[in-house]
Amino acid sequence: MKIFGNKFRSISTKPFKAMKKLSFLLIIPALLIFFYSCKKTDAEYEKLIIGTWITNANDFPGDSTKYIFANGGTGSSSQDGETDAFSWDIKGGYLNTSYKRAPNYLVGDDQYNSKGMYKVDNIKSNTMELVQFMADGSQNTHNFRKLN
Repeated sequence: MKIFGNKFRSISTKPFKAMKKLSFLLIIPALLIFFYSCKKTDAEYEKLIIGTWITNANDFPGDSTKYIFANGGTGSSSQDGETDAFSWDIKGGYLNTSYKRAPNYLVGDDQYNSKGMYKVDNIKSNTMELVQFMADGSQNTHNFRKLN
C-alpha cells in the first residue's frame, strides 16, 4: 500500500542531494587549505632545522650533544667522540628521528628503542625547543642553540 507515491520520494531526496554536493564543495577546499598549511609549516621547519645544533647546557649539565641536520633527511649526532648517523623528517609539526641502533648517550633510548618523536614547540633561526614524548606518558622539553 503506497501512501505518498513515487513523486513524493523523488521530491524529498532532491534537497539532500543538493546539500551533499554543497557540503563537498565546502569540505574539500577546507581540507586542502588545512593540509597546505601543515605542509607549509613543515617546510618552514625543515629549512630552519638544517644545520648544526647543540643541546642547551641547562638541560644537560656537563653534556653537549651535537646534532647535524643535513638536507635530504640525513643527520648525525655526536658526544664524547662517538658519532651516530640517523634519518629525520618533519610531519605535522613533529620531528621524527630514526637511528639504526640507538646511541648509548641518549637518555631513555636503548638498542630496541631507536626512534624518537619530538613536537616542534618553538623554532627560530638560532634556537629550537622540542618536546619529547616518552613511552611512560611523560614529556621532556629540550632546548638547542644553533652553531652555524
